[in-house]
Amino acid sequence: MYFKPKKLETLTLLELLQELDPEQISLHLHCISDIRYQKQVALALESHRSVLLDQMSSEERADFLLKMGTAFLESGLYEKAQTYFYEASRNFEHVQDLNLKKFMRARCHFGCAIVFRELRKDHENANKHLRLSAEIISTVNQQDFRALKLKADIFLNRGIFSLTTQNYSFAMIYFGLANISASAGEFPELQDFCLSLSSYSGLAAARAARAVKDNESEKIGLSETAEKCFFDAGEAYHQKISEETTLETDSQDYMFYLYHHGLLCAVKENYQNAINYFEYASRICHQCNYEGRQRERLADVLFDLGDAYLEEDNRNLARAALREAKTIYDDLKNKPKQKAVEDLLGTFPQASSSLRCA
Repeated sequence: MYFKPKKLETLTLLELLQELDPEQISLHLHCISDIRYQKQVALALESHRSVLLDQMSSEERADFLLKMGTAFLESGLYEKAQTYFYEASRNFEHVQDLNLKKFMRARCHFGCAIVFRELRKDHENANKHLRLSAEIISTVNQQDFRALKLKADIFLNRGIFSLTTQNYSFAMIYFGLANISASAGEFPELQDFCLSLSSYSGLAAARAARAVKDNESEKIGLSETAEKCFFDAGEAYHQKISEETTLETDSQDYMFYLYHHGLLCAVKENYQNAINYFEYASRICHQCNYEGRQRERLADVLFDLGDAYLEEDNRNLARAALREAKTIYDDLKNKPKQKAVEDLLGTFPQASSSLRCA
C-alpha cells in the first residue's frame, strides 16, 4: 500500500486535489487499497470539477483531467475514464511546453486504448491508439521519467494485445521491450513495475511452447524460459511480501502472477499445482470486489480453476467455480466466453445441465 488514506470529508479542496496521484498505483504493485482510495478521491473531486477547472491554467487543467481519467481507469469505471480522456484531448492546444504537450497527448491515447480494449472490446481501435501513443512518446525527451514509464506501459499493453491474438512471439518481444524501456533510465521507481513483466513474459513463453508442434528442442527451450521467468518473479514477489506482508492479499500484480503461474502449470498438465495457484488468485480476486468489466478478471480465474478441477475429476468444485464464472460472463454479455464455458461443461452433462439452467 502506497497511500496513507485520509478522511476526505475533513480536507480542503486543495488538500483533496493533492491526494489525486493515480500514477503511483502501477508503480507500487497495483494495490487494491490504493486503487480504491484513488477512486474515492476522484469521486470526491467530481462534484468540484467546474470550480477547479475555472481556477486552473491550461497545463493544470489537462493534467487534472488525465489524472481523473487514470484514477477511474484503474478502478474499472471505464465510461467515466473515457469522458475525462476525451475532455483532456480538447485541452492540449494551449499547453505551452511542447514536450509536456506531446507527453499528455501520448498519455491520452494510451488511456483511450485501454478504454477501447476493456469497455468496447474493440481491439482494432485499441491497437490504433497504442500505436499513436507510441509514435508520439518516441518524440519526447527519453530521459524523462514519465516518458519512460509510459513507453514501458505501451509495450506491456501491446504485448497483452499480442497474447489475446495468439501472437506469442510478438508478445515476448513487446514484454522484453517494456523491460528495456523501464530499465533504460535506471529509475528505482520503476523496479516494482518490472515485476509484472516477468509474469507476462513467462505466460507468453508458456503459451508459445504449447503452440509448438514439431520442434521438441524449441518447445523445451520456451518451457525453460517460462519457468525461469516465473521463478524470478516469484522470488521478487516473496521478497516484497516479506517486507510488507499486506501485499500477499492486497497486490493485484501478485494476483496476476499467481494466475499466470497456474496457467503454466496447466500447460504442463500439473493440475494440482495449477489448482493451488488458481485458488490463491481467486481469493485475492474476490477481495478486489471488482466492478463493471473488471469482474471478467475473476471470471477468467474461476473458468481456469474449474477446468483444472475437471482434469483432477473433482466435479463438485468444478461446478461451483464454473457456475460463478458463467454468472459473470452472462452479466457482461461476453458471448465467446459464455460459449467456452458451455463447451467445457459439455464434457460432463450433470454439471452442464445444472449450469445452463442457472
